[in-house]
Amino acid sequence: MATWLQRQKAQRRLRDQVGLWYHPQYKAEALVESARVPGIEVARGEKILGSLSAEGLLRPKRVRPAPLIALADLARAHADSYLEKTARPEYLGRIFGLEAHDIDVDSLLIAQRRQVGGTVEAARWALEDSRRIGFNIGGGFHHAEPEAGAGFCVYNDVAVAIAALRADGFDAPVAIIDLDYHQGNGNIVAFEADDSVLTYSIHGSVWSHV
Repeated sequence: MATWLQRQKAQRRLRDQVGLWYHPQYKAEALVESARVPGIEVARGEKILGSLSAEGLLRPKRVRPAPLIALADLARAHADSYLEKTARPEYLGRIFGLEAHDIDVDSLLIAQRRQVGGTVEAARWALEDSRRIGFNIGGGFHHAEPEAGAGFCVYNDVAVAIAALRADGFDAPVAIIDLDYHQGNGNIVAFEADDSVLTYSIHGSVWSHV
């Protein structure tokens, strides 16, 4: 009995140290309606959360709602001129491989801003206690550079999160470990002159192979 109680307490402590962020707006309606975008699983977040719940590893109340990141926070990592361009359907079309007339600017930008907000909040929460691990069920927009978007990435959530932490007073070194099949070119460009941030990418040798 004592062993069972100890195990239950340990599991409860572990759950308290793991935070997950998500929001239904991660699933941009513009992408849901256009099934022509290869490599994009718009319901990925819901599937992940559903699987965790089915396995008894997650309760709905443990999922924290991702906030909509402020434009001022985006401006810490992206040029103002670039942020202005992201409001143009034709520019977003190039990022997502869609025709301009298929682009719902508000839907796409809100989805991306929500996911950036999730990454920022997960990072802040984890830094409050060294035992914590914060997960964002979205983001990973590593192709977005300070002045350009690409590969379904409008805003670089990791760059925005690091900039937000720096603004909060966090000045320790940061390591970005990128395990996507494609190289995180946006991370490299964003931090190429910043010795306090290590970018480490393990990726495939050919961009088009997925």
